Amino acid sequence: MPPAPEGFQKVGDGDRLLFGPAGILACGFSGAEQQRLERLLDGLGLAGQAARIFAGEDDLQRRLQELFALADGHGRGRESGLPRALIIGGISEGRLQQLMAGYRRLDLPRPLWAALTPTSQEWTLEQLLAALAEEDAAFGRDAGGNDGRQ
Repeated sequence: MPPAPEGFQKVGDGDRLLFGPAGILACGFSGAEQQRLERLLDGLGLAGQAARIFAGEDDLQRRLQELFALADGHGRGRESGLPRALIIGGISEGRLQQLMAGYRRLDLPRPLWAALTPTSQEWTLEQLLAALAEEDAAFGRDAGGNDGRQ
């Protein structure tokens, strides 16, 4: 396999934990899609182990560190017009790989993916989404929209 592009770190499939508190920060999902995502997380054994945070437009100016500290279920059921994204923290790399594979089986539009980092935890959600969209465009993809498929 070729090396990861500069600035990126490959994710393994072992027990090494991602940085930060255990949580899944989801943006751009409808209420029905949130339920499908939560069923996937339950099936992966993440119920009670990783907070599920559903961000909306009113969360754009919050820092990721603040969002990951919110209670499990924040924003649940609230429609989100934000770019579709999943930001992951504090779970094992292997569990992340399982989550990504399971997500593909949901047949939902492809999200922007990110792992929380010591640097990104200080960014606002708006800053992170902009950076992710820029990276996605640089790779010639078009994820994050609410109508594009994987």
